[in-house]
Amino acid sequence: MKTRKSIAAVIAAALTAAAMSVTASATILTDVVYPSDTEADKNEAYYSIGAMGFFMTDSWNWNQGDWIGIDDEGKITVNYSIGKVIADPKFDNSGNIGEMGVMVLNLPEDSYPYDIEITDAKLTLDDGTVIDLDSVNAINTAVEDAEGGFRIRIRATDKVDETTGDVLNAATPEVAQFAEHGSFNGGTLSMVIDFTKKGAGAAETPVEDETPVVDETPADDNSTATEDNEQTANDEKPSDTGVAGVALVTLSLAGAGVVATKKRK
Repeated sequence: MKTRKSIAAVIAAALTAAAMSVTASATILTDVVYPSDTEADKNEAYYSIGAMGFFMTDSWNWNQGDWIGIDDEGKITVNYSIGKVIADPKFDNSGNIGEMGVMVLNLPEDSYPYDIEITDAKLTLDDGTVIDLDSVNAINTAVEDAEGGFRIRIRATDKVDETTGDVLNAATPEVAQFAEHGSFNGGTLSMVIDFTKKGAGAAETPVEDETPVVDETPADDNSTATEDNEQTANDEKPSDTGVAGVALVTLSLAGAGVVATKKRK
């Protein structure tokens, strides 16, 4: 009886361990800037971050709210009131929602995207009706918007490229009814944006590499010749998902950037 190591098992284990050690690229804000009594640049950059609510009907006249700073717990709490005079500027019962939302400014540009958690996103109408914005609560990554900063866009209709027909900004299903004239007469947009939480799509803590599992199953004497042939074939020409795959994963890991975690002061 002979004991043989399975090359396939070794390769599979190596690939699995390497893949599990790859971390997500998203950044937690407090790993980059944070409140600090000793590092003035980190402190200043942190407290320069803030947000403003914005609103437009389909006439696209821009309106924005007051500046909302980030608190020392890493949260921005939004309460943006949209009065009837803003929703229906012509006073002819033609108010609707073209686009509204929140823009977060002054996040360090070289560290996008950021892990975030959004909670309690809702639109409370002036008549007391509450519309839960589940699609906004589902956002867990802050990416840099083409117009600057990170923007949460809430739309009653799709924004479509007139040339290509591509959807640039998709409609928000919870407010689709406000596409009609006269359907929106004002309300309050509110939510909490937390920059200290790891988003649902982020990787868990990397798992340390472990020794590959080896198949120690004794081989039957009658199958020795066949195993020897397979061994030789594997040695001569590794499969695409074999040794070459390990090399590619290793190179990828070696080239991956590592962000040093800094503790809040």
